[in-house]
Amino acid sequence: MKKFVMALVLANICAISGAQTTMVSFCSIADCLLRDSTANWFANSPSNYLATYYGVTNYNYYHLDSNGNTVTNDPTGFGLTNAAGVNQLPFAVMSNGVPVFGVTNIPVYVNGRFVYTPAVNRVLQFAANLYDASTNSFFPDVFRPTFWVTHLNGYNNVYINGYQRVISVTDTNDLQLSAPIDVNDLQIGNSAVNYTNGVNVFNVPWIIGAKKGFPNFNNFSEENQIHVIRRIQLTRDANSVLATNQMYLLNLQSSIGVDFWNSYVSNFYDTATVVFQGRVDMGLTNDDGPNFSANEAAVLNAPNYVNGGLTYAGNGGIGYPGNGGLGYVYGFSTNTTFWSGSAVPSSPSPGSFITWSNTVSVLPYSVYRTSSASAVDTGGLPAPCLIPTNWFSPTASPYIPFAYETNGAGSLANYQLPQFGLQTTNRFQAYIIDSFGGINHIIDYVQISQENDFNLNTNIFINNPASVWSTNVSVAFGVSAGVSNQIADSIFGTSAAIDNQPWNTADARASASIFRSFLEGVTNQIQAGFMPICTAVNYTVFSANDPLVHYTAGDLTPSGLALPGRVAGLGVNFATLSTLGVGGLNPNYYPWGRTNIQNPVYTTGQQIFVTTNGFSFWLKDPLVYSSANWDFPTNPYSSFNWIGRVHRGTPWQTVYLKSTDVLNDFGLNNVAYNNQVINNGQLLWSAWTGDQNLYDSDNSAPVQDWHLASLLTSFFNTNLSGQLISVNDPDTNAFITALNGLTVWTNSSPDMFEPLLISSNSGQAAIIANAIESVRAARTNQSFGDVGDILAVPELSEQSPFLNWNNLTQQQTGISDEAYELIPSQLLSLLRMDSNGTMFLANGQVVANFTGWNGHTYIVQTSSDLKNWSNVSTNTPLNGFFSYFNFVPLNANRQFYRTLLLK
Repeated sequence: MKKFVMALVLANICAISGAQTTMVSFCSIADCLLRDSTANWFANSPSNYLATYYGVTNYNYYHLDSNGNTVTNDPTGFGLTNAAGVNQLPFAVMSNGVPVFGVTNIPVYVNGRFVYTPAVNRVLQFAANLYDASTNSFFPDVFRPTFWVTHLNGYNNVYINGYQRVISVTDTNDLQLSAPIDVNDLQIGNSAVNYTNGVNVFNVPWIIGAKKGFPNFNNFSEENQIHVIRRIQLTRDANSVLATNQMYLLNLQSSIGVDFWNSYVSNFYDTATVVFQGRVDMGLTNDDGPNFSANEAAVLNAPNYVNGGLTYAGNGGIGYPGNGGLGYVYGFSTNTTFWSGSAVPSSPSPGSFITWSNTVSVLPYSVYRTSSASAVDTGGLPAPCLIPTNWFSPTASPYIPFAYETNGAGSLANYQLPQFGLQTTNRFQAYIIDSFGGINHIIDYVQISQENDFNLNTNIFINNPASVWSTNVSVAFGVSAGVSNQIADSIFGTSAAIDNQPWNTADARASASIFRSFLEGVTNQIQAGFMPICTAVNYTVFSANDPLVHYTAGDLTPSGLALPGRVAGLGVNFATLSTLGVGGLNPNYYPWGRTNIQNPVYTTGQQIFVTTNGFSFWLKDPLVYSSANWDFPTNPYSSFNWIGRVHRGTPWQTVYLKSTDVLNDFGLNNVAYNNQVINNGQLLWSAWTGDQNLYDSDNSAPVQDWHLASLLTSFFNTNLSGQLISVNDPDTNAFITALNGLTVWTNSSPDMFEPLLISSNSGQAAIIANAIESVRAARTNQSFGDVGDILAVPELSEQSPFLNWNNLTQQQTGISDEAYELIPSQLLSLLRMDSNGTMFLANGQVVANFTGWNGHTYIVQTSSDLKNWSNVSTNTPLNGFFSYFNFVPLNANRQFYRTLLLK
């Protein structure tokens, strides 16, 4: 009930004048939908709401009820008075209220946390798609956020304070297309003052309406290969080996590939300018350790990164923030006047992709110096560090005379296993300009930044005693088993199969001869002949599942990409950029019918694979095999049955009017995830959308559309309120009457439909009406809390008695999304919600508060037996409420109260 009361009040506040014919603006509908959505998100979980959207963690608020009991985290917001960054904001809600937000105060970076989320972006995207559906514009409408920055609680907090419509651009130098910046780079003040033409911020998308027929950004793939070679130097005196010194050489090579795709069958003939530009910042990190003791096995731990990054003496390009790291810039721009269509979307034409790739040697082979290295060994660089190999040449300046540092004195206590890591941050901007009729339109725009920490050790060293990369302890040699194996391989000219590095016969004999001389005391210092190599491979892939959903990092997260992280030895074949999807169907592309996807979701100590197939109508629209199959509405307001054809902003899905709830209806085993027990359906939806915050992911789930559809019905409904029936009407005949005359489709063979009109005396109408009453009776308080809750009835959609739905062939290739949702899309506009009431005693009077729609008249009735009712008052709500007062003597019979909608 709380959900409906909240929504009803907001619906009255957000009501749009003239909405039955056109939409006033994107901002008006976006503001209303955001306020309504955030009110419900807060009511469902206040603590998660504050943590997710305001960065306020571990916060509880309290108040005392009328009986003196403490109420914690009241979903009405009562007691919420001092949450940092929430009620202290200049434009925040009053104390003891729900901290909803709209388009003028969307949190982006608050209390030191980035809080702009996929669920918020989904609501904004849906609003833009609704707005686009209200026009007949050929080009998509484009909206660019503006920002407001304030200093509070020691933080520069950033909010979106509105949107500017991008009507056109001059060219690629237009200030509207200025290079994005990090959110922390925004300055205090209003964007209209500081940024005359606005500013672009990484990970805060432009909002672009969904339109068919336009190419889009499709794939960014990066492959980083970190090659590690270990060399060993042994030193002895006349009696024994004194030291086993190790040298690690590291090399880093990076490849990037990008493509843009015309995912539609038709060719694209407009003049298009395609731009992609960005940079990658890299840092190699290290935390020396652990020291091994003689009685313990080596256990590999993740690096702590305490040093922040290894200093590199070379000219590695752009430095990683905060240290002398590595990196490079990249980008391309191209123009085209003909862009081939995909032809067959399941096997698209190569010409439908515009691709670019590049490979950079980021770090040439360099010698790693440990944190205990002397200034002589580092050439004056602070240890730990990386030394270019040419510094060991006598002609170099500075010149380092000793290639090996003394780092292994023959004792486990002195042996250190370096803990290597690679930190990368990718930042890129991608857009397409369509030049038509002398106007340059933006048809696509993406700005993404993402950090990635990669543990090299877990992808280099292994816990296998046979390998040269083993971390097991060899007590006899005072080194790791891996080093011991490397020495043995150098003596005997052998190598383990697991290391994938067989000896050359001549080299093996030479190494054995050198070692014999060393062991016989002929020489007192040698380098082990066997020098193993291992490659750690780190991938970053951003690829669009649905070409119309690719604006956040989560939208572009692959759903089933299995790639190697470690490859030992020589002659290695790595994944090519084409394998990662560049220039072809990417690894995240899963429209209707593309099967066998596995969505990995990681939990503590385990990896859960939530598997679905290509025919899951709770995830994607049936029979939408490619972008060409979309059927979006245009100027649809003569009726309301268009709502289910508007793209909802998640992959391959329009507004959801079916009954299956992906979050709760699967009956799958619950699993432990981040110290909470959740349903596998939540993991499935999280993996499908790429949103790893389960609370936020839930807030974008398809069933969220039930309430939004109900809200929108009130905006666009042209039916007189007095003619609507209550969604909780207990009389099945009322629903049979409402169904009479509605259009349905019936099917006897795949994708072949025959239109029918429902007759009130048909058996199918009775089945649907009885199902509505059955589902309503099973709910809390035996009532629907919202008009949209009636969509939980399967017989209205996916189990319609008019459809041949209980047939696998029909389910997979026969029934379209529109066929499933045709009945509910028409029925919603014939229903209304009941007025909800609360009662309490005050000064000897009964005070009954009721919700209602502004501008409509309600009759209050009383009864002592729930059978005979008397009219006692006529009222018109103000701001969604009205009150009835009644003096009741102490010895009076009990009274019941209800309202009836008069007009």
